[in-house]
Amino acid sequence: MKKSFVHFLVMIVFGASLTEPALGTENDVPKQIWDPLKYVLNAETILICEYRRYKSKGPVSSSNPPCAYFKSVKYLKGPQSPRLELPIKFDLNKECTKSLETKSFDDSMMPTIGSKFILFIENSIQRDGMFETYLGASGRIPYTEQNNELVKKAIQDLNR
Repeated sequence: MKKSFVHFLVMIVFGASLTEPALGTENDVPKQIWDPLKYVLNAETILICEYRRYKSKGPVSSSNPPCAYFKSVKYLKGPQSPRLELPIKFDLNKECTKSLETKSFDDSMMPTIGSKFILFIENSIQRDGMFETYLGASGRIPYTEQNNELVKKAIQDLNR
């Protein structure tokens, strides 16, 4: 019953149903239903960006995630940073965390260099030198035209 009510509200606001993000081939993206309105409401800054590289301080684990550097391509909401590369706490999704139990971290657990994402940054103030995304790994949505349009529509609807 609750899901159908939420579904109904989303249909009213967006004229569409809840949708799974159009996933790319990136292995770090959780496969889950996401609600663009909820993401927009909970993110101070939203931007389209391109993955560049990562750094880690010691062995990577779910409690010690790497710092990923993204180049901003376009800001959709919130304050803009003058930095060329934004340091993002790269929370690992469940599949990566589970695989770390049997093998050590490697580059294949990170996105392909140059791949684009829509980042939902909760707070524009860094913690430990990194920005944090809304819901960790779920706050990185692969960039597609469909996902971009959903986000832009949610921002536009909230600004009415």
